[in-house]
Amino acid sequence: MSSVELRGEWADPDVNPARSLTSARLAQVFDLRRLVILREVASGGSFAAAASTLQFTPSAISQQMAALERDTGGVLFERTHAGMRLSPVGETLLAHSEGLLSRMANADDELQALIEGRSGRLRFGSFPTGTTAFAAAALAALRRRLPEVVLHFVEGEPFETVARLRARELDLGVLFRFDGWSPANDYAGRALGGDAGLEYVHLFDDPYRLVMPPEHPLAGSGVLELDALAGVPIVGSAGACSPWGAALRRACVDRGFEPTFEPFFRTADFSSVQALVATGGPLALMPSSALDPLRDDLLARPLEQAPVRRVEVAMPAEAGASFCRDEMVRELLDATAPRRKPQAPHLVLR
Repeated sequence: MSSVELRGEWADPDVNPARSLTSARLAQVFDLRRLVILREVASGGSFAAAASTLQFTPSAISQQMAALERDTGGVLFERTHAGMRLSPVGETLLAHSEGLLSRMANADDELQALIEGRSGRLRFGSFPTGTTAFAAAALAALRRRLPEVVLHFVEGEPFETVARLRARELDLGVLFRFDGWSPANDYAGRALGGDAGLEYVHLFDDPYRLVMPPEHPLAGSGVLELDALAGVPIVGSAGACSPWGAALRRACVDRGFEPTFEPFFRTADFSSVQALVATGGPLALMPSSALDPLRDDLLARPLEQAPVRRVEVAMPAEAGASFCRDEMVRELLDATAPRRKPQAPHLVLR
């Protein structure tokens, strides 16, 4: 707003000059596009990372952040030997921006719900085995009941779904967690921003089973005692590449032995894990929901004190009312109801 326009407002006896000036400054500083860019720069740690995410050029990102610094009157970034980080001014602005962007996203959601009603939009995400085991069936059931709903589906690992939910790119996401392992952690063990601001509905506990060829000495057992793993090579590790590995190691150490991990086999695809086991590799622990289908040349046995992943559906905690989202949660609960039956003995970890 130009100074001439401001003077025009001040000439109106019904307009408070101080309030008009404040409103003009807020409109200038809190340009939502620049606040989105600020959030992405803070998340990625550089202009280049933000440019890649937002599909801008690094030069455009730099220009927008320079303009934001001029508007705020403060320095937003500090350069260190490790890269770029927010200054105290930048951290304060980002903290307030998160709430502002969240409220604007809520406003958009609520307006769309009012305008579209039952024929709204649902942006839904799931991890691969969840899609195969139950999420695809839940989506199909929702589509049959609400054929006018526009469905957007994005598959990804839990940490990717958390990031999309926090960025309000998804309305709902199926993910899993372990004791001491947040769904915001990637498979290198890095916490990618945390999962604050999300709320969860529990779907079912998914105990891991020990997968082996039928000729293996342990194949004839029913529920295997944890001690049976002593000296048995297992795909995975107690560290970053296997979220369940640390929990299994703690349980084994409590029984007086270290598990024998084979950390040199690294894959997130359970069909690949089955192939490794079937061709003479180490045994594997796999979640029950990933065992359908199980190869004909393999068996899966329940294990005492096995790791358990908690499968949940997550949504932004401050999201406005959404008929489509609530109906999808109901479909997910219905689709997973058989999996909430009592399982073989295991230790629930969380």
